Amino acid sequence: MQRFFLLVTACWLGGGVLGEAGATSPDRDLVTFSVISNVGFGNNIHVVGSHPDLGSWTPTNAIKLRWTTNNVWTGTVAVQKGTALEYKFMSRSFNSNEFCNPANAGWEQGANRTSAVPAAPPAPYTGKVLYYYTSWTNPSVIYRTGFDTNFFAVPMVNVAPGRTGGEFLFRAAGFGVAGAELQFVITDNLGSFDKSPFPTGVGVGGNDYLTPLDALVLQDGQIYNYWPAASVSAPRSETRNVGSSYAPPIDGRDIIILLPRGYDSHPWKRYPVMYFQDGQNLPNGANPGDTGAWDADLISQREISGGRMREVILVGVYNYPDRRRWEYNPPTDTYPAHPQGEGDDYLRFLVDNVRPTLDFNYRTLNDPRNTLVGGSSMGGIFSIYAGMETNVFGGVLAMSPAFTRAPNYKAALAGKTKRPMRIYMDTGNSEGKVGPEGQPGGYYWDDPWDAYNSLLAIGYIPNLDLMMRVGCGFPLGQHTEVAWRTRLPGAFRFLLPVTDDPNRINQSEFPPEIDPWTQRDAVPVPTQRRIHYDIEISTNGATWIPSGTRWTETNAWDQRTLALTNTPAATTWLRVATTPAD
Repeated sequence: MQRFFLLVTACWLGGGVLGEAGATSPDRDLVTFSVISNVGFGNNIHVVGSHPDLGSWTPTNAIKLRWTTNNVWTGTVAVQKGTALEYKFMSRSFNSNEFCNPANAGWEQGANRTSAVPAAPPAPYTGKVLYYYTSWTNPSVIYRTGFDTNFFAVPMVNVAPGRTGGEFLFRAAGFGVAGAELQFVITDNLGSFDKSPFPTGVGVGGNDYLTPLDALVLQDGQIYNYWPAASVSAPRSETRNVGSSYAPPIDGRDIIILLPRGYDSHPWKRYPVMYFQDGQNLPNGANPGDTGAWDADLISQREISGGRMREVILVGVYNYPDRRRWEYNPPTDTYPAHPQGEGDDYLRFLVDNVRPTLDFNYRTLNDPRNTLVGGSSMGGIFSIYAGMETNVFGGVLAMSPAFTRAPNYKAALAGKTKRPMRIYMDTGNSEGKVGPEGQPGGYYWDDPWDAYNSLLAIGYIPNLDLMMRVGCGFPLGQHTEVAWRTRLPGAFRFLLPVTDDPNRINQSEFPPEIDPWTQRDAVPVPTQRRIHYDIEISTNGATWIPSGTRWTETNAWDQRTLALTNTPAATTWLRVATTPAD
């Protein structure tokens, strides 16, 4: 394997001030990596480094760069703000049989390269806030945050009665690091521990709580970023039949609706929706004699309850097994025994019939940010097609997309216009050769990577709006529901992170503090993600009215200066009101 490195650059592209002190913001800035290298056919250049966003020095988690003319390998990667990054380039064989081998790594020689990603502004609060309902009288939190491997203990304070007699509401505040992942258990200091009822894979027995939230309520083993009802309804499912406006060729069919916890207890709340293809494979218990199910109901319940995923309505649109191969294929492509894909007609059915059924009968959030589409294999191809060809979806889940069945659409991806949406895509290193009805086929392995390269070329950024993952070995690397449900938690966390919701606990705990009695036409405001900040004005200090000036924060936090659209009179005072931006 020939390797030589002639020109290496790493260029930070974000905003902010280099070296600015700040908290551990989960936000990211863009770093572009570029290297000239001739590594020979079948090999690729990856970048790997000291931070999880660059694979934590693990070759199989390194970020693949894109080849361009003159052997220039390049890529822009989103890296956490405030990172003192060390990294190297490496060459890797791209054979599926070798990809998951950690020894498959031709490391760049010499010292580690470095790049400093500027820090975010300081957080408008210190550490974490945790509320806890319990009958214990002296609980403490045992925790660790971020990259610190040490555990600490902090006592909780009794702040209010509980929901019933003999229960109390405890609070701990100002512990840990704002913006960092929190791993914790609670102890009564007498030998008993409250641990997560859903396995997280961390801590003793794999049952520590694990969440990125900075402010949370722990009630009955479940984490919330808002104050829940005293008793929260369990997740449940419903089945409906949806008629088709496009029959033929697209007939109506059943759909299954998986409603999240609290749907019946919190009538004030509206929810994002994710539409899955091959919907009969969605819930636990489906296909018991075949390759099983996605278990999306159980996995979403675990991720939502653990404070890692947004509460969401999952919709499974049933397929017709003898038609799915062409219903899901774009119209640019054919399938053996069928002259043309009908993905355009099926997409109209999904958007014009299925989606309105949800919006009419359920409390949905139906803007693109809150509307997602997903599937595997042919359903994965369709999901990318649906995301790229409409302005309906703000998130795409494409597991093992069978682009070998849609070569024309795959080739067209590089000429598409980037859309404002997140794309999660994966493949397995053991998915093997395919060929329907005994005909020769391509590899499921190669084609998703070709699509990945095209998405990079049109501007999608790993860790920001694009994630590519690989399943390794048996059964995780196969083309089966077993493999897809194993990778589903990571896909949910990327596409529906709990931090995309407004944190109503933080909003009430840390309102912006300003002096309303100072006359001015602008005001500095510490802000938090998904919170509306509205300037209100008064000419007498008693009656306040909206000024029409609003800011909605998209970063985890920031420091904004909000100026009035119209300059106020000299006797005008300002204040800021906040509301969640669902």
